[in-house]
Amino acid sequence: VDGTIEYVNPAFTDHTGYDVDEALGETPAILNSGEMPDEYFDALWSTLQDGEVWEEEIVDRRHDGELYHAHQTIAPVADDDGEVSRFVAIQTDITDRKAAMGRLKQYRAIVERLDDPVLLQNRDGEFELLNEAVSEFAGVDREELYGTDEFAFMDPETAAKVDERRKSVLETEEMTAYEISPTFPESGRDATFSTQRYPYYD
Repeated sequence: VDGTIEYVNPAFTDHTGYDVDEALGETPAILNSGEMPDEYFDALWSTLQDGEVWEEEIVDRRHDGELYHAHQTIAPVADDDGEVSRFVAIQTDITDRKAAMGRLKQYRAIVERLDDPVLLQNRDGEFELLNEAVSEFAGVDREELYGTDEFAFMDPETAAKVDERRKSVLETEEMTAYEISPTFPESGRDATFSTQRYPYYD
């Protein structure tokens, strides 16, 4: 209950670089990165002392000095008398996921700055993601376009051509390039687009 480490599993060694004998008898402070504010640890201990489970992300430091991000769950364990006798802490390394999220945020910022429409559709043609340029051409709020397709904002003839191209990509699983000249009834705009449509794999 004072935070002294009594047990670590092999994954602890793999993730942190600390051998068992280096961790036992120490406290989790050996992982302290200096990146987390004191208020974080105050809230952590307050939660645990109230007998509740703590679940948050943390930035810790491996034995070699490398920082890592973890999702951390700490649960109090009660003895036969109902008193908290120890704590079990589980960490999931999310360093790669955090890095990927950072890159995704950058990509999103770039896409949003483009004047050209960029969109992602599911296999049925429904919009799952689109940038503000799509909304501006369409004359329809972006939130209203999610779950719809080209027929929601484009003249029917051109929308049908786009739908054919989408089906072609599904069938061939190859990128297709084409030009279209739709009109947008809601915005009153028309334009000619040089379009590239790609299959996206999960």
